[in-house]
Order: sequence, then C-alpha cells, then structure tokens
Amino acid sequence: MEATLKQAEAPFVGKEIVSDLHWLIRECDDRLIVDGTKWASEILCYLPAKWVDEAEECKMFEVRSESISTRLSKVNRFAILARNLLVAKEFYRAEFYYDKACKMDSDYTFMYYWTRYLKAINEDLENEIESIERKAADLDDEEQLFILYRDMQKEKETDFDCFMHYLRGLLQRSLHLREEAKRSFVASIQKDIRFWPAWNELATLVEDADEVVASVSMAADTWMSGMFEMIALPRFHLFPSAVAKGDQLATRGLGTQPSLLIANAKCYNLMYEHDMAIDRFQQAHELDPFRVDEMNLFSDSLYIRMDRVRLASLAHSFFRTHKYSWETCCIVANYYSIRGDHEQSIRFLHRALRINPHSSASTWTLIGHEFMELKNNSAACMAYRKAIEKDPIDHRGWYGLGQLYDILKMHNYALYYYQKAHKCKPQDSRMLVALAEVYQRLNRNVDAEKCLIKAYKVGDVEGTALLHLAKHYETLSLRDNAACVYTKYIDEYKESTSSDMNAPASLLFLARYHTDVADYEQASEYAQRCLEFEQVRHDATEVLRTIQQKQKLRRSNRFTSPRGGSSAVTPSRRLDLNDRPITGDNHSEELMAVSDGEDDVSF
Repeated sequence: MEATLKQAEAPFVGKEIVSDLHWLIRECDDRLIVDGTKWASEILCYLPAKWVDEAEECKMFEVRSESISTRLSKVNRFAILARNLLVAKEFYRAEFYYDKACKMDSDYTFMYYWTRYLKAINEDLENEIESIERKAADLDDEEQLFILYRDMQKEKETDFDCFMHYLRGLLQRSLHLREEAKRSFVASIQKDIRFWPAWNELATLVEDADEVVASVSMAADTWMSGMFEMIALPRFHLFPSAVAKGDQLATRGLGTQPSLLIANAKCYNLMYEHDMAIDRFQQAHELDPFRVDEMNLFSDSLYIRMDRVRLASLAHSFFRTHKYSWETCCIVANYYSIRGDHEQSIRFLHRALRINPHSSASTWTLIGHEFMELKNNSAACMAYRKAIEKDPIDHRGWYGLGQLYDILKMHNYALYYYQKAHKCKPQDSRMLVALAEVYQRLNRNVDAEKCLIKAYKVGDVEGTALLHLAKHYETLSLRDNAACVYTKYIDEYKESTSSDMNAPASLLFLARYHTDVADYEQASEYAQRCLEFEQVRHDATEVLRTIQQKQKLRRSNRFTSPRGGSSAVTPSRRLDLNDRPITGDNHSEELMAVSDGEDDVSF
C-alpha cells in the first residue's frame, strides 16, 4: 500500500507526456478533431521546457515523409478538397468528396463518417432550437444520426481503430444508447490510451465512483487517467477528491496549468464556494486573458455574487474578442439576466446552443430559468427536459421542473421532480428544503420535519433550514420545539444577526415565548435585542411592558411560576442539537420516502 502511494506521488516522466501530446496533436489535427487538438496543444504549451528538450534528444517524435506524387494523387486531391470544405463547414460538399475518396481508399472511411456526423449534429441542433421556439419537438431530429449509425454498423468492427470506436460512441450517445456508448469509448481507450477525446466523453457517461476507478485501471497511474479522474469525480459530488487530484497532477510536474486551475474553480463553483471559484478563475484568466473556455462558469459565480461590475467587464471583453463563441454567449446572457432583460438573455443562450453542438445541460437549464422569469411555463418545461436528456444525473434540470410544478401548484408532480433532484445530489440542503416545503403543502408533516432536520445536518447552504423548521413547528402549534429551533438559529447565525431579515421575527417569537413560560429574564433579553430593529420595535416595547406588569403582579401576589424562571426550553419532543454536519454520500439515508415510525427528532 505504501509503495502504491509513493508511486502515485512520484514525478511524471516528462518526455513521455510530451510524446503523448505530440501524437495526439498530430492525429487529431489530421482528422479535424478540433477539441482534442486544442486541449493537447494547451497542455503542451505550459509544460516545462526541460521536458520538451528531453523528448527531442530521445527522438520521441515521429517524422513523416511523403513524395509529391503521393501527396497529389487523385484520391488525395479529393481528400484535400474535402478537408478544406469541412474546415469551412460546407458539410454537404465535404461529404460528397470524402465519399469519392473513401471509395478509392479505405483510409478515408473515418473522415467520411466524421463529416456526416458533424453535418447531422449541426442540423439536429438547429432543429432543437426551432422546436423550443415553436414549443414543440421535431420527431425527425435524429433521423440522420440513426441512418449514419446504421451505416457504421455495416463496417467490420475488427477494422476499427480508436477513432472509429470513438465516433461510434458519439453516435450512440446522441441516440441515447448510453451503455453502448460507454463500451465504445472504453474500446477506443483500450486501442490507444493516449486518445484523450475518448477519456473526456467517458467522463460524462460513468454512473458512479466505482466506474471511475474501473476506468482508471485501464491506464493506472498515467497522467491522462489522472486528468480523467479529475474531471469525472465532480459528477458524483466528490469535489474535495477532484481538487486533490488536480493538486497532485500539478505537484507531479504539470505545474500551474490554466486547465488545472479551471478544473479546481469548477469544483469550488459546484460546492457553492464562489469566492474561491472566482479566485481560481481569475488566476487562470490572468495566465491566459483571451482563453474563453469555461469562462461561462466564471460568469455564473460572478452572477451569484451579484458582482455586476466584473461581470459587465468580462462580458464586454469577450464580446469584443470572441463574439461568436458559445461561452461568450452564456456570459452575455448572464449579463442581460442580471440586468433583468430576460428575452435578450434567452436570445444569447439560443445562440450558444447553435454554435456548440455539445453544449452542456447547464445551458438548457439557464434557458429554463429565463423562461420561468418570463412566465413562459411550457417553454421552460421543454428546456428543463432537454437539460435532463443531456445529463440525467445533473440535479439542476430536475430541480427546475420541481420549481415549475411547485409554482403551478401541482404538488405531486413537484414532489416527484424534487425527489429526482435529491437523488442526484443527496447532500444538498436546497433539495431537502424544497422537498420539505412540498411535503408541508401535502400535509405530510413528519416527512417535512425530517427533511428540514437533515438539511441542517448536511450543511445548510442557504442558512434557511432551521428557520423553515421553526416556522413548521409554529404551524403545528409545537411552540416548545419552535422555541428550541429559533434559539439554535439565533446562536448559529449570531454574527450576521444585525443584517439578517429573519432575525427580528425570530427574536420576537422567543421574547413572547419566554414571557408566556414566565422566564422573564430571558424574555427581557430577547425583547431588548428586538429594539435594535425598527420593524419589531413597537411589538418588543409591548412585550417589555407585559413583562413588567407580570413581574409586578407576581411580586404582589408572591407567586412563583411552575417553571420557576428557568431558562431551559422543554420541547414537546426531544431535540438533540448536536452531531452536525453529516459528511459523505450515504444513500441509505436519502429521503425519497420517509418512514413514519420515528418519534425522536435529532439534529
């Protein structure tokens, strides 16, 4: 075990990484797999110069030599024209000439199918956007993809290299054949572990952390499997592990790569630690100021922090330099959204989807949010469903549908979608609070109570779980329990009490409660604190007057309250306010269907 740990911490062999990247750049460039070429080139750019020198000294780069007659043969002339047409996105012409080249030389089989795939994806996406605008789906959207997949299946699988397996996986994923797509991407990696695009796609399809480990075992302790692990783990909310993996890659030799900084920033973004996320994004932005990749997530963090100035600066900067980038469209959409111009925001999000055929589920989710702001419920519903279709384990699409049906007062539907969202992210307090609110509307009070308690225990992101729980007890006339929770709420957030809009009502409840139970000293303390807030100052004055009258009456009658002025709150049911937060993903505790047989409530 110790030897394994030391191996995992040992520095990488730099010349091998350089050689891997050189191969990947060359092969992806030949086949116009643009994302693979760009990714490898960026990693190579930030590697230590010493590694590149060592690779050159060892002659680890393959050099190709072709005669002019070979390069300008008839089949190659067809292929050269087809390639340039594909670069120009003239898909139909490129397909026509690659078809000619393919019939003369089977080496062009991949390029023929790759061109057809890019053409189909481009048209499919345009139809998706139009279907949203029509509020109806086009049943023929996937016809080209299906025909292409059928044609590929006729090819001999024994002749498939890593590129053909990869393309088949892309088709299977587009046709929602997730298991088949996973097998194809695994087959691609097994053909050549250096082919990063297959790793990247596999990361979007693995369904649990065990599958991540199994995938890594195909190329154990290689730098590329480490990169895969870093981007796959966040899908299962293992953000600290993903951050640690990124840091390990940096210390083993990859250094301060913008891609590593941004991977960490994405994790912090998903952990709602937006200040840390903004810091990492800013570092990457300073290293590579014109890099637009993932800057849409930077804008998300700025949006959530309501940093209008920096968001406006980011939007104007990238709109000037990358006007037709899908990330820029998302950044500008956030800029318009924060200004309240939701129609413009939707327009730019639609443009983002047109530009990028592989746009993530988050873009569709944002479109759903913007339609919700415009009260266009049918379009919002379709957008959220598209988000779920793109990534069914992303909680945001499910949560958006839950909110939509909640607003429409269709509470059973809302409950179903909130439960789906909770299953995707069981340790997120927001899912639990949303579930609790629906349970309250359905009069499932015990379930609501347990959801709110767990929301507090797992780490209350928005700081509202205790407040909701206290109000829930008030509604049920469980004043002792409500007082216990309000006390915990005030103690938990005492540093922000002065700016907390909910603090005055909480303090006023406690003042009245302790007055009713004859704990006048505690009641007076809470009432005095209420005087700091104008909205409850009059009520607090009345409470203080009542306390004085009752104390005067007690002295005159020499009466002692049965509670004897004790400051202890005796709840009607046991409330243990210890043992938080819960850590880890314990799916056995998921509140998808809460049992009714427990009387004790504990935090």
